Amino acid sequence: MTRGGVPDLFSGRSERNGRTASIVRLPAKGCRRRAPAFPLTPWVKLAGDGDDMAALEALDAREKEVWRQLWHLPQAVAWHMPEYSYLVQTVAMYTRAAVRAEQSCANAADRTVLLRYAEMIGMTPNGLARLGWLIVDADEESTKPRLHVVTPAAYTDPRDEWEEMEEE
Repeated sequence: MTRGGVPDLFSGRSERNGRTASIVRLPAKGCRRRAPAFPLTPWVKLAGDGDDMAALEALDAREKEVWRQLWHLPQAVAWHMPEYSYLVQTVAMYTRAAVRAEQSCANAADRTVLLRYAEMIGMTPNGLARLGWLIVDADEESTKPRLHVVTPAAYTDPRDEWEEMEEE
């Protein structure tokens, strides 16, 4: 992990260092591919004596629903790529944590775990930047991100302003 904050992918320094060349551009319309099978063991199979089977079946159904929704997001395009296939298990853990965090019995630790997983799988702006992913509109013609260049002429010289104030 690098020291400091998340690198700004649109800075001149990032372009000079070649960081913009490795940006993975994800379509804003999302992923059209089919979601893989949910890799975690269903709650029903983990049930013990005295567990509420109906509640566990409801949790399993909710996990499958969240799982399918996640695989329609732009990040799912990257999760399907071989170089990011290691994230599939983490996406599954995020799914389980999201369902857990929705429960009325969830505590702060449950919600913190959800935030950590979200960062790991690119569901936050920092997570996207750390993974080198950029969500773009399909109609963008450029393959390189557009850098915002500020020219020195855009700023007024404070000395000129001072002189104007003295003349008045």
